[in-house]
Amino acid sequence: MYDNENPGSEAPAPTYQFTPRETSVIAGLRTSVRIVSIGWFVLSLLLAAMGVLMIVKGASTMAGILAVPVLLGAAIMFFLGKDLFGAANSLGAISRSDGDDIPKLVRAVEKIGDYFKLILVFVIIVFVIGVLAALASL
Repeated sequence: MYDNENPGSEAPAPTYQFTPRETSVIAGLRTSVRIVSIGWFVLSLLLAAMGVLMIVKGASTMAGILAVPVLLGAAIMFFLGKDLFGAANSLGAISRSDGDDIPKLVRAVEKIGDYFKLILVFVIIVFVIGVLAALASL
């Protein structure tokens, strides 16, 4: 229930149905997001296969050691694809809804936000590793 005295409480979301043109724009975005997410999945599978092959072919050599960051990269790509695929599904739910488009749009935006937060975490990790490597080389 909405409480005017308590600004922290949320008002019930008004019902809204996007127009066909608005739904078309959202559907186009969903398609693009889904294609990129599938690309992340394919790249993660290829990289994982390469990492496993590196371990099998040279477990005790440098290739075996380098397989660890390759497999880590595959995992990162998988999680990026997972977040985007969820966002694409949320965007798709908008075109199938009847009157509750705004809450579904907000959910889709949250999932896209999760994707960019994950990228930010990886950028920070790479930056810290780069700074540490630069300091170690001094």
